Amino acid sequence: MIRSLAFTTQGRLHSKNIEMFLMPTLLSDTNLFLWIDLEGPTPEETKFVLEDRSISIRCPSRIA
Repeated sequence: MIRSLAFTTQGRLHSKNIEMFLMPTLLSDTNLFLWIDLEGPTPEETKFVLEDRSISIRCPSRIA
C-alpha cells in the first residue's frame, strides 16, 4: 500500500492518498512537497516508486 501526502511550501496539507499516476505531476510543482510511505507494497508499487523515471526521490540530508 502506498500512502501519500502533498504539502504546500507553507506546510499546509494540499492532498492525501494521491493516485500513482498523479505523483509525477505533483513532484514537478515547485510549490509542493510529496511524502510517500510504502507499507507492504506490491512489486508494482515498489517498482513505480523506486525505478520509474518520472518519479524522482528527493531524500533530505541526514543530520549527524
